[in-house]
Amino acid sequence: TDNRFILGFMINKVFDHISRSYDKDHSMFNGEIENFTNLLLTPIFYAFTQWLLEDCKKNNIDTLLLVYRDGYLIEKILNIFLKDKNTQINIKPLRLSRKALYAFDGLSKKECKKKLVAIPASTTMTIGNFLKLRFLMNDSQVIEVSEKYNFVLDAYVGDVKNQLIIADQVYEYFFNNAKEKTEIIKDYCRKVIADGKNIAVFDVGYSGRIRKFLKDVLNIETTAYHMFKHFGFKSDDGIKTYFDFSNTFFQHIHVIHNQIFEDILSEPVGTLQEIIKKNDKFDFILDDKYQAQDEILKIQERILSNIEEFYDLFKKDIGVLNIHGFDFYHILTRFLWQPKAKDMNVFKNL
Repeated sequence: TDNRFILGFMINKVFDHISRSYDKDHSMFNGEIENFTNLLLTPIFYAFTQWLLEDCKKNNIDTLLLVYRDGYLIEKILNIFLKDKNTQINIKPLRLSRKALYAFDGLSKKECKKKLVAIPASTTMTIGNFLKLRFLMNDSQVIEVSEKYNFVLDAYVGDVKNQLIIADQVYEYFFNNAKEKTEIIKDYCRKVIADGKNIAVFDVGYSGRIRKFLKDVLNIETTAYHMFKHFGFKSDDGIKTYFDFSNTFFQHIHVIHNQIFEDILSEPVGTLQEIIKKNDKFDFILDDKYQAQDEILKIQERILSNIEEFYDLFKKDIGVLNIHGFDFYHILTRFLWQPKAKDMNVFKNL
């Protein structure tokens, strides 16, 4: 591969001064987030996005949907790669989330109760919040059912058994609320996809959930591109992944691994809560409690700056450079598995 080009470029950034001190005996990155970003994250995101773009071209993809918030950084890298080129690929953000798609569980009482058993609410959640969060009820509906069933709204909802009893009582509200919300989501997806014929969808991973949603709900076939696939995922011809990780790795460090990548990939805004339609326009209600992390913003800016500088430097030969992310990712997994004490500073502000 031509990894030496991007590695050499990044090493020059790290050792940009003749007197630069670097404790290579007791650390991999000298305990500095900048080195971690330059030497590992930049090549990994560069290689993945290059692979994504080339595979879309090879398979004549005409519409690439980037699921937001995950698609934020990838879209910006794609814009760097395509800034001097004509492309037949229509790149579009598709703003969806697990929270917004929860409304589809309301269309089936069986699915509603199944989800409640699988992921019950906290026993100390109030009944009022339980009705709003799990059954999408507004204030007037909450008051109505509390009077009808003598609910004490500030009382705890209790265990799963009690939650299922409440679900039976209020399911009709959930169904009616969900029906309206799901129609809006379907209208939104159709508008974004428009006249796309050969469609791909990107999100970070890990199981093809958005692809399945588009197929099951809208009867739209897509190719799904993921950065990661973990060991428990069954193979699917319509899903392409760049990195796989093993059972042992997944159990040992998947939480910090996934959090790092999801935070760095994501648009620095709150998670989508709901899509609202007004006069044929769609508004997005986001989590207003979200606070962007300064360190993540700096990492994103550094990755984009590095990639743009590298792209501009090698513009003439960029089409023939064969850069793979696997070597860099292997180093990353080794680092996350057992970081040296000094390198723990890398995660200090993440």
